[in-house]
Amino acid sequence: MQMAKENYTLGVDFGTLSARAIILRTADGAIAANHSHSYAHGVLDSCLPDGTALPAGYALSWPEDFIDSMARAVRGALKESGISPRQIIGIGVDSTSCTLIPTDGQGKPLCEYPGLDSRPHAYGKVWKHHAAEPFAAYFEHLARTGQETFLKDCGNSVSCEWAVPKMLEIRHYDPELYHKISYFLDLPEWLTWKMTGCLTRSAASAGYKFHWKENRGYPSREFLDQAAPGFGREFYEKAAGVVLQLASPAGKLTEAMAERLGLPAGLTTAVGSLDGHIAATAAGTSDEHECVLITGTSNVIAFLSKEYRYVPGICGCVYGGIKPGFYSYEAGQACTGDMLDWFTRNLVPQAYHLEAADKGIGIHRLLSEKAAAGHPDSNPLTILDWMNGSRNLPSDSALKSGFMGMSLAARPEDIYCAMIHGIACTTRFILEHCEAHGFSFERIVATGGIPSKNPFYMQQYANILGREIDAASYPDLSAMGAAIQAACAAGKAEGGYDSLEEAEERMKWKSYIRYQPDPAHRNEYETIFRRFLFYRTILSEKKFVDE
Repeated sequence: MQMAKENYTLGVDFGTLSARAIILRTADGAIAANHSHSYAHGVLDSCLPDGTALPAGYALSWPEDFIDSMARAVRGALKESGISPRQIIGIGVDSTSCTLIPTDGQGKPLCEYPGLDSRPHAYGKVWKHHAAEPFAAYFEHLARTGQETFLKDCGNSVSCEWAVPKMLEIRHYDPELYHKISYFLDLPEWLTWKMTGCLTRSAASAGYKFHWKENRGYPSREFLDQAAPGFGREFYEKAAGVVLQLASPAGKLTEAMAERLGLPAGLTTAVGSLDGHIAATAAGTSDEHECVLITGTSNVIAFLSKEYRYVPGICGCVYGGIKPGFYSYEAGQACTGDMLDWFTRNLVPQAYHLEAADKGIGIHRLLSEKAAAGHPDSNPLTILDWMNGSRNLPSDSALKSGFMGMSLAARPEDIYCAMIHGIACTTRFILEHCEAHGFSFERIVATGGIPSKNPFYMQQYANILGREIDAASYPDLSAMGAAIQAACAAGKAEGGYDSLEEAEERMKWKSYIRYQPDPAHRNEYETIFRRFLFYRTILSEKKFVDE
């Protein structure tokens, strides 16, 4: 008897430094294979490929890296899986946001044109490009002065990581180049355009990063003209494209892209999503009392509500931005794994690296083991996670970190532990702020690279939060979420599902490690948090306005 063909979907997650592809079986979400590939140019933060120096605060990308790494990751996953490409019924992508790509009318990034490759503003601006902070502050001031309603949808603040400040930055510093740009696209939108040949917008990118709202659209042209004469018309032209909801089809894979990826042409391609949100799809989050913490280079805190609640100071609220039918909220932190990585590369003594090598373990594990062997509950150091500014509460990329309580007795593991405490304290501050505005988080799910690899980190997190945390035992839930949304975009007729809820229920990740707070040292961790609040208050130059 002939066996029925098994169907699969493919998800590709574009992080800050690499692309990760995963193949899931649609029947049950079983992982057939996964493969990753790093970007050839990484993040351009000191100079362009031709050696042109970059100012402080710049973080740029060479967009072709994304396509090349996707092709290598997808082909690698297909080879590892052993399945036929014909068994793939859909593909989905997600990425860091807002990684802004300036293109011509056909989607070609301007940095690929001869003569423009030495101009920084022709390149993609990575999410953590923070040189646009003055333009974010100016745009926020205009919105506050004019009492623009869209401002409440982004927590009453504007981040320099978003589209408008980056667009205004290019307009100001390189107007000639700016007027050559036909479109500005968030990375997932540019990817689906390259994959399908169809210029579409994602409700997530448009809502969280371009100030779009269903039934209202973008901010008015009249208001945008206040930012710069003619900017209203320019914005509407450069942000043009139909806005599509998540888990719906963006188009079909073109023959050219199919050949490059090793997939069949005509494959259903889902609307692109944001990496910090789509992990909620893989976790199957559908309860208003659940919160998903996606922790890696930075932190994203995502949660849902059937009813609208205004929460000042957070990154944004978009109806359907994370899941259809829900008001979808995002908060977060700009520097988490980045801060720990910076510390290990720049301040950890060589003797520690040699010890880790002798033991056959990584430096993060060595520091975690040493910190755990001490007394992390009585760590006297306080370190704020503002080494890349503050993403929200307040939204101010100019804020700097502080190292308090330092003495000659401090060891590398003490500093590492204090950094983890600082990250967790900010998360707790955000959660408690949201709960003060009507939310109640009964379950916290953690995913990303760190929760699946560092038990010490997660235990300290639970201790500081004073809550149980369910950490996913697999790191790539964002890629999984993209594959699940692809199954919904393909639909039942093609072997997928007609609703995202059904796709999630069948394909979501189901294995978690539960971390419980340490009851024996509850008072000590409460002291750490109260000390953090004290230093946070006196070091914040931009007062958070709760209005």
